[in-house]
Amino acid sequence: MVWGAAGAANATITSPGGGTWDSGASAKLVWSDYHHPSKTHRSSVVGEIYYTSDWTAPGLWSYAATYAKLSGNKAYWDVK
Repeated sequence: MVWGAAGAANATITSPGGGTWDSGASAKLVWSDYHHPSKTHRSSVVGEIYYTSDWTAPGLWSYAATYAKLSGNKAYWDVK
């Protein structure tokens, strides 16, 4: 299992684990959207609550979002 984390104040797009990860936090939301072309994957966030997406098929985007806290917001991705 591979996990990535971000405590971003703004949106970032990176390429961890062979996929594409759009993550960040605004004044209202924290989000994690992950795409992997060949592996099953999911997205998770920690803000006001913890939320994780279902496992998502290769080639599709997984999405996770929740309301942001004043600090300590986190975004994660995971692949099988």
